[in-house]
Amino acid sequence: MKNEKMKSLIIDINLLIYIHDVVYLREKNHNFKDSNTYKELHEPNIFTIYKYLKQTRLTIFSFTIIILFMKRINFQSILNKYGLVSIISIIYGILYVWCKNDFKKLKYQLKAKKAVQYALASYNYEEFVLFLDRYLSEESTKSYFINSLS
Repeated sequence: MKNEKMKSLIIDINLLIYIHDVVYLREKNHNFKDSNTYKELHEPNIFTIYKYLKQTRLTIFSFTIIILFMKRINFQSILNKYGLVSIISIIYGILYVWCKNDFKKLKYQLKAKKAVQYALASYNYEEFVLFLDRYLSEESTKSYFINSLS
């Protein structure tokens, strides 16, 4: 049962390697509970969100400030006003794409954090290595069958 839940939490091979390293460190390093990794894994998700959306917060704040200043400026021609709005739109369009990437990274980070927390709670190092061996065997067999059928 716990192996099925762990399989559902795995996103990619990088996460598997990270989980393996963390479980190994917990088993072999007696100071693991004092490490920054352990603290980061057990901090509330709101702090993780706060850290990963730094760019987004700054973008929203600056956009709000610019809109407030735009209301106070008197433009001598409508062409100047639309030119400035066009330039600001292009800049914030680019920043929007960067912020969208921040949300993707945050989503990955929260899923990874959940997977690592589950692995730390459910497995010791030997159990995780056995799970890892079975999981990789199943995945390579699936990949072999998929490639042989196509």
